[in-house]
Amino acid sequence: MASSGPLNQLAFTPPVGGALIITGTFQAQKTGTDFGSGAETRCFVTQGGITTFGGVQALSNIRSQQTIRHVFVIEGGEPIVCGLFGAVTGATLASWWDIAFTAEHIKR
Repeated sequence: MASSGPLNQLAFTPPVGGALIITGTFQAQKTGTDFGSGAETRCFVTQGGITTFGGVQALSNIRSQQTIRHVFVIEGGEPIVCGLFGAVTGATLASWWDIAFTAEHIKR
């Protein structure tokens, strides 16, 4: 991946507000170390036109298994898109494999 974007996502409308726990597992690796290069995985939730990120996990130059988790506060009755997001900056490339995530809604 040479640009940032969703790695895996799902959409739903929660009937009531509460907490949304995003947990993801994946293998990842970045290449490149110059010119402010970097790569990371983030959990994300988009609701009401606002995207919130959390649980940032930086990638290594060595392929490795990683787990990421974050808890978001969400509102009921408003559509949500949530998942894992790959972010790259500078002169770098990043690869992800075996991406899986769960989204658990804890009602208030």
